[in-house]
Amino acid sequence: MKKILIIEDDECTRMIYRTRLQAEGFATEAVADGRAGIEQLTSSPPDLVLLDLMLPQVSGIEVLKFLRGQVSTGNLPVIVLTNAYEHGATEAARKAGANLCLSKSDCTPRNLVHAVRIMLAAADPESAVCVKAPALVALAESDGSNTITESVIKNEMRQRVSELRQSFLNVGKSDEISRSNHLLELRRAVHGVAGGAGLAGLTHLARTSCALEALLNELHAKPQRVNPSSLRTTAQAIDLLAVLVENASVLQSRAWAAPRILVVDDETISRQTVCMALKKADLTATALGDPIQALKLLADTRFDLIFLDVEMPGLNGFDVCRRLHATAANAATPVVFVTALTDFDTRARSNLSGGTDIIAKPVSLIELAVKALIHLFRARLHSVRTPANAVPLSPAGVVHAGPADTLIAA
Repeated sequence: MKKILIIEDDECTRMIYRTRLQAEGFATEAVADGRAGIEQLTSSPPDLVLLDLMLPQVSGIEVLKFLRGQVSTGNLPVIVLTNAYEHGATEAARKAGANLCLSKSDCTPRNLVHAVRIMLAAADPESAVCVKAPALVALAESDGSNTITESVIKNEMRQRVSELRQSFLNVGKSDEISRSNHLLELRRAVHGVAGGAGLAGLTHLARTSCALEALLNELHAKPQRVNPSSLRTTAQAIDLLAVLVENASVLQSRAWAAPRILVVDDETISRQTVCMALKKADLTATALGDPIQALKLLADTRFDLIFLDVEMPGLNGFDVCRRLHATAANAATPVVFVTALTDFDTRARSNLSGGTDIIAKPVSLIELAVKALIHLFRARLHSVRTPANAVPLSPAGVVHAGPADTLIAA
């Protein structure tokens, strides 16, 4: 029986990994931090390592470097679970010797088991790694939602989202010194949501939490980017996670076309920046520099989301927003204003002009990616039939993160 060592700090995710792999006939060992992982690798080398990069004590990258430097583990197959929005970390893992990097946002149980079997077969072609426990084959081969896993995830996530809100309040109330610790605490909590949601096959929940985790990593690394705009986006994302926990399976039951996004900004560099940010979330956009040309397109072409610069020659963003919402094609299309004018007056004008939300310049790429997912997924939730027991949706752009509203409304 092949043995797999799981190095993952989140208890719920760790449990799901173990349960699934044991059901497939593998022996498993699991530890919660990098230091314990190194000790386990030294005392009892496994046949394969499933490694998270974000670990306490010793990072996943350091664990990789250690095992590649040892004779007993130098050729050990290693599968790394990464955040699709953290391209730098993924590249670092490859350079450190990861055999395979899987994105947590779409790492379903089927994908994980398939990857494990491929890696083990490549390492030892003579081994019978494809043997399954017969009674569990049906569960392993199911293409539908993983009922048991999803139930576990939902119960765990309900509690976690509540904790996320409290952690967010701590970030807003803290001084610069303690804020770093609170951001790290919040990031770790979101990290657990991301891993578990991916394993449960809850794509919308996983994509949102992975993007939010990347934003929190940036805020932790660059405290100067903690501002009313980034706090507002964080609060909105946390609120969305609460709704997605209850409605994820409804969203999964439908096939969604690629969203149509329009970016209108007279500055070439600004347009390119917004498009680069959207690309982080695997989104593409039509970008225009002329607001008049944009209105001609919007007259008969429906978009799912629009990013509008406020200050443009000829027609400003507020004027464009009023006119596009008067069209039949885009009367309900969410509009996010991109502007350096972050005072209350600008935000009030954006609301009066029919704007859904606002984000501040200079634009953080990952914050804008999170913002896009928030409004695209909210629109999808509005378009499906919401279960009677689901958390109701608040109006687009309204934040319900408790007292933190006073922070982000400034």
